[in-house]
Amino acid sequence: MKRELFKEMYNEMQLNEDQKSRIWNHLEEELIKETAGKRKHFHTTAAAGICICIILIIGVPAVAANTSVLQNIINAFNTLAPAEPKLSDGQKKIYSKYGSELKNEITLNCGTLKLKAIMNDGYNICIPFSVYLKNKNGTETGKLSAIPYKNKILDEISGLGFFTSADKYSPMGQYTALDSKLQENGAIMGCYLLYDGEKELKEGDILQLKSNKKWEEAFKSEKTSKEIASSIPVISEITIGSCIEEQDVSTDKLQKKLRKGTSINKIQISPISLKIEGIERKSGVDKSVYFSDITIELKDGSTVKDISSSSHTNNSGEEYYPYVYNSLFEAPVNLEDIAGIRIQNKSLDLWILVTGNYIVH
Repeated sequence: MKRELFKEMYNEMQLNEDQKSRIWNHLEEELIKETAGKRKHFHTTAAAGICICIILIIGVPAVAANTSVLQNIINAFNTLAPAEPKLSDGQKKIYSKYGSELKNEITLNCGTLKLKAIMNDGYNICIPFSVYLKNKNGTETGKLSAIPYKNKILDEISGLGFFTSADKYSPMGQYTALDSKLQENGAIMGCYLLYDGEKELKEGDILQLKSNKKWEEAFKSEKTSKEIASSIPVISEITIGSCIEEQDVSTDKLQKKLRKGTSINKIQISPISLKIEGIERKSGVDKSVYFSDITIELKDGSTVKDISSSSHTNNSGEEYYPYVYNSLFEAPVNLEDIAGIRIQNKSLDLWILVTGNYIVH
């Protein structure tokens, strides 16, 4: 199933309760049918004021309660991935090294939302959470779908927006993933996956949680950006911990292989993600990076599986426009195991050597 369908379903959830219920049931049925390993590739604009919030209900096996940062990060990525990857000790060390504990508690009408941990590489942020329900009616079956007020729970969880600073008036791109199974204590496990392609987040930066509904109301007004930011109360704050180190891959030899006026300006890779920035041309897809398939190949011949891949652009009708491609990996990758990056479509075949081609920050 395409991510566009998820987005369409979520947007429709703003309608009446009967429609919401029918959409929920359809989404749940389709996700059960979804085969593991399908690539989730989508394009979207990064226009100011747009927050993408897609709710995925994925039936991964319930995990016993574990308060460690490592286990919370593993639980979060297992919820996001179509199938649970088997992690090596080296991969677990990456999660342990860069994951930080959170203790934020937010009171919702349905119960208490507890943020468990955070891990980020400057652009991608994963925040595992649990929701401890106030009313446990219907939880005896162990399924979220058994709860009569499930739609209200989803609305509340996804109704929180994440802002990168006090003066920024637009929330980050956001995905909210939930496990369809309830824990033995009636809690719901899930995670927020956040993305900001405009600003690199660093250790010590502050994330603010605010109401998406109040932001939408303020954004529709004639207020300035600063007035919008100051008019929305802060519900909770998160201090960014240590970031996963990213490394730049040289792009010097790529330009002559692209269309005139287009470019790959920056390639950054971390153990959990890939980011590519450049300039694209409006007309046609010939030799277009923006419309290409992008894969990371390892030295053993395998490819890196991703949880999501997205292309963002603020194309406003100009002949040439900037784009950002971002991919989040299903599991951590040792950078020394990477052979290269392949960018390919019918008219373009780029092979970018990665190992030994780093520009270390």
